[in-house]
Amino acid sequence: MTGRGVCCDSGQHDDPEEQGPEEAARGHVRGEVAEGDATEALRHFVSYRRRLRRELGLVPSTEYRRLLSPYLSHPSGTR
Repeated sequence: MTGRGVCCDSGQHDDPEEQGPEEAARGHVRGEVAEGDATEALRHFVSYRRRLRRELGLVPSTEYRRLLSPYLSHPSGTR
């Protein structure tokens, strides 16, 4: 783990009841993106990111950030 801390989940659980909090959050956001609701997906991501940092001093995993990278990396009005 780096100094900043990263929440890492492999996402390879076969049993849905064995999912960790990030896997569950990622699954929820993945569904919203699939439905075309990027605004709601971003809202959930930002909420999760803030809570993770506040409670544990961590940041979402690279896999989670990558899921929303098309929406996070472009300033408003450039897409």
